[in-house]
Amino acid sequence: CPPARSFESFGIAGATSAIVEWAEQVPDGALVLLVFVVQDAAALAGVLEALSAAGLGCPACVPPVGHMAMATLGRKGETPWASSHAGTDAVVATGLLSGSVG
Repeated sequence: CPPARSFESFGIAGATSAIVEWAEQVPDGALVLLVFVVQDAAALAGVLEALSAAGLGCPACVPPVGHMAMATLGRKGETPWASSHAGTDAVVATGLLSGSVG
């Protein structure tokens, strides 16, 4: 599994290819947590569509207008992801882990 990454330094509009490259390295079935601070909804829409097309399984649409944060949790390749939340100032994404952890 690739290490956890932050793409903040890229700026969302310039990060799409780097984010997709990371997502393609994630093995099928791996648990993935994505968190976004929405500064440019159009750019985020492009990133989410690219991640979905890369097989991640995450939602491919942006949160409603006025929502500044988004979090989603799921396993790569499974759709739909069971936990996706958007909020005006904070978000939480939770999931049930099956099998042993650690």
